[in-house]
Amino acid sequence: MSKLRDRIRDMSRRRPTALGFAIVRGAERSPRQVLVLAEVWDASAASTAVAAGCDALIYGGSLDSLADVVAAADGRPVGARVEAATAADTAAIATAGADFLVFDDQRTDAGALVDTRLGYVAVATDVTDDAALRLLRPLDLDAVLIAAPAEQLKSASSCARDGSASLRAGRSLRASRARWPHRRSRSGATPA
Repeated sequence: MSKLRDRIRDMSRRRPTALGFAIVRGAERSPRQVLVLAEVWDASAASTAVAAGCDALIYGGSLDSLADVVAAADGRPVGARVEAATAADTAAIATAGADFLVFDDQRTDAGALVDTRLGYVAVATDVTDDAALRLLRPLDLDAVLIAAPAEQLKSASSCARDGSASLRAGRSLRASRARWPHRRSRSGATPA
């Protein structure tokens, strides 16, 4: 199992809180729900990303200098992004000490996905529905990267500039609660 998969799994786990008269040894970090990945092209960029607090690195340069990036990662998971990966690329990535391969699901050879020393992250292109994603399930991937449709990116950028969309959404939420009078609060009163 790759270190990236371990990080993803650990993020979703809840940590038990102490009950009763247990001694609390200081404030624990609150559990995060976001894994920060940085795409880097050389070892100096990897050191900068590690200093900034990223959780994992994706290296997009030549596989010849991948070992330098792994050394600069300070124990964080490092993956190599190879669009059309082959079995030789996978062997070079594992030899350099990287943890996972980021690959294009349309252009990668099947032989590149059989090395058990690595984890695998698919870059799903042209995803229009979840049926295409279901086809990737038998691969036992660590993650799938999906680009947001252009329409969503356009509407998100207009909301960020405008700021009024959040107000409209708040109003519609209150209006939808008003339409459901059977929802009651714990005190028995209907919410406003």
